Amino acid sequence: MAFLLAPRAVASASRSFSTSLPVSVTNIHAPFRRMGNPRKSQTMEKMNPVDQATIGADVSANLRSFDRGNIMSPEDFSQQGRAALKPIKRVKQALGPPRAIAELIDPFHRLDIDPRKEYLNARLLSTFQTEIGRIKGRAETGLTILAQRRLGKALKRAKNMGLVSRWTRNDSFAPMVERPRR
Repeated sequence: MAFLLAPRAVASASRSFSTSLPVSVTNIHAPFRRMGNPRKSQTMEKMNPVDQATIGADVSANLRSFDRGNIMSPEDFSQQGRAALKPIKRVKQALGPPRAIAELIDPFHRLDIDPRKEYLNARLLSTFQTEIGRIKGRAETGLTILAQRRLGKALKRAKNMGLVSRWTRNDSFAPMVERPRR
């Protein structure tokens, strides 16, 4: 019988710790509205009245306001928290050159070679790998879409056969570069 009373006791205990006072959002924001804008008040004291009128609108436009119904965190009440958030600029993904340019650059297209037939040529395939063994993107290789897709198939085939390393690029095929002596 005691196990049946436990849930009721927990429920009544949680109710006793809750507040029965209604919370109004307008009461929470009233002190902050009276305080005004801290950034604006600090900078405006040092300016002449003509500059205050022109800059006052700009400063208040750059600050985030306290709106009814917003959930606030303690950081939102600081000057940095009230500063307006800048929009995130999206970087356009580099997809590689357009078709006309890629056809001029692509050695497979110019020489009419199918990259899938070059899966045994580890020296050629290693030039299209990154240092950690991944296939370079089309933006970096400059190949046409078809040649890039076929090159990926050839590289995967060579990796599965063990001709090309899965985890690193084989630099033994790279041309030797002499270092300048001191």
